[in-house]
Amino acid sequence: MIKKLKQIIKKPIRASIQRVWNKNHPDWLLILTYHRVSDHFDPQIHLPGGWNQTQDFENQIKLLTNKYKVLPLHDALQHLHHGTLSGHCIAITIDDGDSSVKTHIAPILEKYNCPATIFITSAYLDCQYLHFPFIYRYLINHPEPEKRHLITEQHREILLQLRKTNNPAEYNKQRPFLEDLSNQLTGLQHLFLTKAELKSLNPAIFSIGLHGHEHQRHSMMDAHWQSESIRKNIEALSELENYRAIFALPFGSSRDWNVDTIKACLEHDVAFLTCTGGINYTRSIEYRRVFADGCEIDDLISAETSGII
Repeated sequence: MIKKLKQIIKKPIRASIQRVWNKNHPDWLLILTYHRVSDHFDPQIHLPGGWNQTQDFENQIKLLTNKYKVLPLHDALQHLHHGTLSGHCIAITIDDGDSSVKTHIAPILEKYNCPATIFITSAYLDCQYLHFPFIYRYLINHPEPEKRHLITEQHREILLQLRKTNNPAEYNKQRPFLEDLSNQLTGLQHLFLTKAELKSLNPAIFSIGLHGHEHQRHSMMDAHWQSESIRKNIEALSELENYRAIFALPFGSSRDWNVDTIKACLEHDVAFLTCTGGINYTRSIEYRRVFADGCEIDDLISAETSGII
């Protein structure tokens, strides 16, 4: 009740501040990040904060294309780079290459002629290998008891440690305990896009960007590993017609990158994106994205442009 009351109070305050902010900032770019879209939530493969119901997603895209200037991300970044961005602009991004890109997202984006950039982790193409949060979620919610029982209390504690630790040695010591369970995952071919499916996506709508060769916390990896991850990612994806030299940091928070990440991006001449929230309105070494999964899009944009969350 109190939370709802606070939201009711905040809404007109946000709107008032947003009007003033927009008047003083006529040109800006908000980069929205999505992950998965489906008709029904499946706890085995979906996270509440990384999933969108199909109709809700379509409503968001309809609103965005009607109310804002939705640009391909690479065009928007070029405008920021050259100081030519004009108007209130949105760029749509989709992380991880979930198969719902083809089955649910593409039809909606094509219906509204809405461009988007998909960020791909190349080691996981064709489901050859998966990152530790997905392994944990997939097994702990598995319908077969023998699969669920593979996850112990120790695995749960390790998962929490992997997201919280600031110690690279601890991170790299612990992550194999979860990653080695990857060979217990079967029948995943339908869950993520294959390289052939990436090639088949409409290049007038979709661009392909970099999400690291492996989905790891880059701040926990040394400089050589970070550079090699981006190099391998480029090597795997640059042959695609709609490839763009843009790197979206896995996990995305300020705790997940360091100065070596920036150096690796500069070395390979790729733009650098985090997911720490905020508006982009000028050229920068770091472009910020905002998680949009499951959000009320008007409230999200109002919060980002007013500064009141």
